[in-house]
Amino acid sequence: MRRFAWLLLFWFCDPIISPAWGNITASEPQGIVDILHNHGYDASLTHVADGDPMIRFHFLEKSIQILFYGCNRGHNCQSLQLSTGYDLPNGISFDRINLWMRGHRWAKVYLDTDMDPYLQYDIPTVPDGIADKLFLVMISSFGSSVEDFSRFINFKHN
Repeated sequence: MRRFAWLLLFWFCDPIISPAWGNITASEPQGIVDILHNHGYDASLTHVADGDPMIRFHFLEKSIQILFYGCNRGHNCQSLQLSTGYDLPNGISFDRINLWMRGHRWAKVYLDTDMDPYLQYDIPTVPDGIADKLFLVMISSFGSSVEDFSRFINFKHN
């Protein structure tokens, strides 16, 4: 939550204290890694089995993946998805997930076949990308959702 407050401060004080801002697009994965590095995240670029890019970083000790969608053989990707999963000993019920979802607008949750929840947040970046600072606000918003959801399900980070 504190990181979100700082990002809002940077947003409103942009002309005074921030460097020049640009746009990020899903077609430029290294640019996304660079922005994350520049804002204190230890991010790494890798690829999934089909060759599409994937970025990994941590938020409050929770591993987060940025998945790339609408790619053409690993290039010219169209959108991003922030994602993190929770391996729970007994899973979680649909009713419990629905209870959380009713109070949260931006992030979504689905359950895998073991009833383990995955928290996700979609970010379209076409045709011209999105502002760096908006991307960082979305990262922070997702981080707040991770924090809220982890608390809601009583998840203890390793």
